[in-house]
Amino acid sequence: LLSPLYRTTGKARSNVKGQDIEEYIRNFFGEQFKFNNIILEATPIFKKNEIYTYESILIPVFINIIHNAIYWLVPVNNRKILLDVVGDKILIMNSGSRIEDFYLTKIFELFYSKRPNGRGIGLYLV
Repeated sequence: LLSPLYRTTGKARSNVKGQDIEEYIRNFFGEQFKFNNIILEATPIFKKNEIYTYESILIPVFINIIHNAIYWLVPVNNRKILLDVVGDKILIMNSGSRIEDFYLTKIFELFYSKRPNGRGIGLYLV
């Protein structure tokens, strides 16, 4: 499952389908979803959407964001992650606590983390 995380050297860009991204996420996080009672949903428009890029660059972005979502979903009762596309934007939403406006810019800064023992690198790279 980690093979798309390797470098892009010698690889060509291709159309990565939303449906393939969803399946990859389900395979990668399946046990964590089951253990934490998390529901992953993808809208029909997300599943049909295609992104022309390197899969090895795109997949780690989803892995990192979903990994963060899983952490923040644990304290809530209704645990859901939704993948959607609106216009030219990909949305990865979850039913966890809302991020306060003050933190929206800070969470993408290098070494900033609200998680205990967080390194503050993941969202910066995303």
